[in-house]
Amino acid sequence: MNLLRVVVIGTGFGARVHVPAYQLHPRYELVGIGSMRQGRGEEWGKSLGIAGSSNWRDLIDDVCPDVVSIATNPSWHYDMSIYAMEHDAHVLCEKPMALSLTEAAAMVRVSENTGKHAWINHEFRYFPARQIVKEWIDEGKIGVPLSVVMAGGAGGYEAAYHRPINWLTQESHGGGFLGAIGSHWIDTLRWWLGDIQYVTGELMRDVPERATGIARADDGFVGFLHLSSGASALLSWHVAAPSARGVRFEVMGTEATIRVDNDRRVWISQDANWEEVTVPDTEWPTNLPENAPYLLGNMIALLDDMADAIDGEPQSPLLVPFSEGYEVMRVMDAWTRSFQNGTRQFLL
Repeated sequence: MNLLRVVVIGTGFGARVHVPAYQLHPRYELVGIGSMRQGRGEEWGKSLGIAGSSNWRDLIDDVCPDVVSIATNPSWHYDMSIYAMEHDAHVLCEKPMALSLTEAAAMVRVSENTGKHAWINHEFRYFPARQIVKEWIDEGKIGVPLSVVMAGGAGGYEAAYHRPINWLTQESHGGGFLGAIGSHWIDTLRWWLGDIQYVTGELMRDVPERATGIARADDGFVGFLHLSSGASALLSWHVAAPSARGVRFEVMGTEATIRVDNDRRVWISQDANWEEVTVPDTEWPTNLPENAPYLLGNMIALLDDMADAIDGEPQSPLLVPFSEGYEVMRVMDAWTRSFQNGTRQFLL
């Protein structure tokens, strides 16, 4: 079996998670790494013993990879994805997908026109806890879904104040937590319950002044979403809110309520009590290092499904193609317009 030759672009999350995932996966060969920072690509390439460059176009031209894995800030996703597909490479792209719906739509068209596979890295679908919720909804175990609550916080005001000023804090680079966190939640909501009919959304900057500068992107969001299935959802995230419970999802139905705590534990309530549900072991590799970064196991499982699809196998429903990533972008765009205009925004 020929190995899929991969270039990773990005030396932040790309180096921490994408690189070791491809290195550990037996169906891929990491052949190049790129960076937007002058000299960083070359440094990483030397340390890994592979091609490295700060010029991502030259890197793709020189290496001719089968897959380009894009883990840069979102302002580069459009250019890099299209260039890679037009140069005969499949694409895995981080979220948020692009800076605008126009860019995202063009990315979908190029994928269709070139026949290249292109996915958004919504690796949270690979948590068994979220898959249990999907199964219970599909099998009717909670009855008719009525509402969903997704809520979480990120350490409190003091921690937020000392967060660095980087692309995530700059709206012009695609930063903000609606894209960083909300995109995953919107994807999960659509995966569980289908299309979103309308949204009423708020965006916050609870901690605009940071220790090293001014944050110019949202650091919190609250939104009400109504789905075409008839269910409703409330999504709430605040970087300034200390949250001992972390992230919690609840899906309420006519027969039962199912709850997920931090993507690790699942609870079901069919009366006044909560009963914990056994979360099955994953099929992730047993050779993960003890200090493996968060999401590495999910990433390896996703790469396995990618390799199957590239080899012509039926595509796993856990993979998120660009066409579905575009639908997530539509919801985020409607959310932003709702905040700007103070009105409900319809998608269907």
